[in-house]
Amino acid sequence: MGPLQHRYMMMGLIVLAWASLHRISTLASTTEIIARQPDNELYDFLGYEYVTVVHFVVPEGAVSVGFKFISTEEKVGGVGKCYPRNVTINFKSGSLPLVSPDGSKIETKVLPNRRRIYTIESQSNDFEHLSNIPAPPPGDWYVIAYRSWVDPNDEQIKQAGLAASCKTVLEAEMSIEHPDFTFSLGPNASAHSVQLTRQVDSSVTEFRVPRNTNASSLTLNSTCAENCSISVHVTAADLVFADKLNATSDTYHFRGFNDGSLHYVTLRLESGNASDVTLELVHQPADPGLLQVVKLTRKTLPDFFMFDYDHLSPRADNNEPFNLTAGSLALLRFQVGPVYDTGGTLSISMRLAEEEEDQSSIRLVGCLSLGYYSTVGPMGSCHGQKGSRTADVYSRNHSSPDVVYVPYPEPGTWYLTIRAFGVANASGCECFEDCALNGTGCGEPACDCVHGVDARIETIIQSSFCVDGHCGDHGVCVKRLNRGSVVAACHCTGGYRGFDCADDAYVMSDWRAVTSIVLLTCSNVAFVGAVVAAIKRHYYTEALVYGTVMFFSTFYHACDAADEEHSFCLFGLSLNVLQFGDFYSALLAIWLTLVAMASMGRRVTSFCQMLGVIVLAMGAEMDRMALWVFLLPAFFGFGLVVVSWALKCRQKGTLAYPARAYRLFYLPAGLVIVLIGLVCFAFLQTRSNYYIVHSVWHVCVAVGAALLLPSREHML
Repeated sequence: MGPLQHRYMMMGLIVLAWASLHRISTLASTTEIIARQPDNELYDFLGYEYVTVVHFVVPEGAVSVGFKFISTEEKVGGVGKCYPRNVTINFKSGSLPLVSPDGSKIETKVLPNRRRIYTIESQSNDFEHLSNIPAPPPGDWYVIAYRSWVDPNDEQIKQAGLAASCKTVLEAEMSIEHPDFTFSLGPNASAHSVQLTRQVDSSVTEFRVPRNTNASSLTLNSTCAENCSISVHVTAADLVFADKLNATSDTYHFRGFNDGSLHYVTLRLESGNASDVTLELVHQPADPGLLQVVKLTRKTLPDFFMFDYDHLSPRADNNEPFNLTAGSLALLRFQVGPVYDTGGTLSISMRLAEEEEDQSSIRLVGCLSLGYYSTVGPMGSCHGQKGSRTADVYSRNHSSPDVVYVPYPEPGTWYLTIRAFGVANASGCECFEDCALNGTGCGEPACDCVHGVDARIETIIQSSFCVDGHCGDHGVCVKRLNRGSVVAACHCTGGYRGFDCADDAYVMSDWRAVTSIVLLTCSNVAFVGAVVAAIKRHYYTEALVYGTVMFFSTFYHACDAADEEHSFCLFGLSLNVLQFGDFYSALLAIWLTLVAMASMGRRVTSFCQMLGVIVLAMGAEMDRMALWVFLLPAFFGFGLVVVSWALKCRQKGTLAYPARAYRLFYLPAGLVIVLIGLVCFAFLQTRSNYYIVHSVWHVCVAVGAALLLPSREHML
């Protein structure tokens, strides 16, 4: 065989090997893109109301789900180019992920240990960011995305138009990996076998957990040899457990979902060539004698995610207390629907019904869980799917009910289990309360100072906006339609932040708030000098406008104070009206000063003044923050000055115009001071120094106007 034939043979073998590997890969994994969500605009995170929501639906029985995110910057105006910004993406199954990227604290008692939240930190640089989740819970998945939080004290206040105006856009895509083999266990079946190979490396087995099941176990027997590993996931509405089978046999104990949900055992051959796997499921029934089922009736209210669950007696239409016997476990079951029930906040509270006898020695322990019911241990701890935990709801008497909130609750069947305890004395039982409230000492023998008691209990289970429809004293609850999802969130004011507007880390101290409002308002007194100078030089229209600037700027900043406690809005005028007056009068002052500097005669001056009044009013109403609104009077006014002065120089046959004093002192001094103010206004303002730098801007504009407004004799 010659060298050429040998080379062709080697190439053929390489192609054959590649084709074989490609076939194996295709057989072992069937991936399908099933949803794509483009053009999701992202915003700065200033609170939960500013997040962008993306909704996906994961089908049942998927081996894995893949999420792909691409964020980019798109230029929409201004000058310059757009640069990548930091982007944060959070997602979870069932409902919206509650996050605090700004580190804000939540004062409200919120249910901990809910479903896992996945997070991706990226940049809007057009790169792909992938996340692959094995054995995903089926149903709704929610993605929230936003431009990453930055410390507002360090953030520069950028003026519109001085740099590129950009928007951040996110493209989201979801793909599903289907199993190579799917099998359903009927209600009477408990075992079956599957064969995993390199070509058929995944399988999903469906089953249901009987309603009255206390615990389940899954036994796997494998023919795997050495260096063989099989990943094992049990999933229902949430991931129940995940592990790896590295031996020939293992048994996994778990607490399944009691609400009739489908469960999925997902097996994947991670390493090794082949294996026969036998699955065997065993369910242990609960003791029904310990459960006292309390029937609830749903009352749906007309607004979004507004509903109650009441215990109704045969003779009453209102929520009634129920009796719980000693040693029993009250079981309350209620439903949260998908999508339309998940945008608000679920609240669960309980207390002793008010009775005549003393109940100060009774303690109520409540455990809240989704998909299955938790039991209450003899020392007041909750025992659920992932071991023991502290009590979710703990009530001491009828006058102080305990409340736990579940923001953006996951859909499904929720269970509240309640047990009543009596303590030896009214002051309490330390070992019991340490276990129930702090989770310490729960492994010791049961406390001898507690015992089971009868109790009459009231519960309130309801869903509303934010926190019982409110956001404390420092915010308002708002509802937003976000790409088809209605979300309630708190809009915080006065520097407060967080889910319930209770975090005061960025609230101005009283001395700083007072200093801020004093500087921003009193700095406008500098316009008194401009008004006096205009009157002395017989510029009465300009004097009126300078006085208007002083008036509106003073009361606009008094109304726009960071702290509502120190704000003052004149005659109840809205902030928008005062802001329009401030911006419009400032634009008009710029224009009239330049027209006066042009010195074009009474008729032309009057025409130009009225033209500015009309055009600038339209500009201030269209977009008072835009750079072009400020450049318009400055550019055309400067042009008028240049043309008028050039004509005057030509008529006089000299370049010595205007007068020497104005050319050598008033004009350069005024321009330098105004330039300093412009630099402060455009480039030096941050949220922390705003009240100082912006006050300097007020003074510079006022002093600059007084210097630039020429005396009549200077323009002869």
